[in-house]
Amino acid sequence: MPDSDEAVVRVKVVFHAEFRRAVGVKEVELEVPRPATVRDALAMIAGRVPALKAMINHAISQAGLGSHMVISINGQIASPNTSVQPGDELRLLPPISGG
Repeated sequence: MPDSDEAVVRVKVVFHAEFRRAVGVKEVELEVPRPATVRDALAMIAGRVPALKAMINHAISQAGLGSHMVISINGQIASPNTSVQPGDELRLLPPISGG
C-alpha cells in the first residue's frame, strides 16, 4: 500500500493580477491526488476558491488556456494535460499580449 505522501503531489500555486485579487492571497500550497495534471490542480482550486471557479471553468471550456488564463509550471507555459510533479510551482497569469 502506498504511503499517503506518495498518493498526492504537493505543489505551490502562485496567483497574479485578477486571480490574486479574487483569492486574496499571493500563493497557496496544494496537494493534488496522483497522477496529477494542470487540469486536476485547476479543478481543485476551483472547488476550494469560489471566486475563481467561474474564471477557471471559463478558461478550460474555451479552446484551451491562453485566451483567458495562462498557467506556467516552473516558468514554462503549460497545457491542461501537462503533468504536475512534486515541488512544481504553478502560476496563474492573465493572458499574455504583445505590442
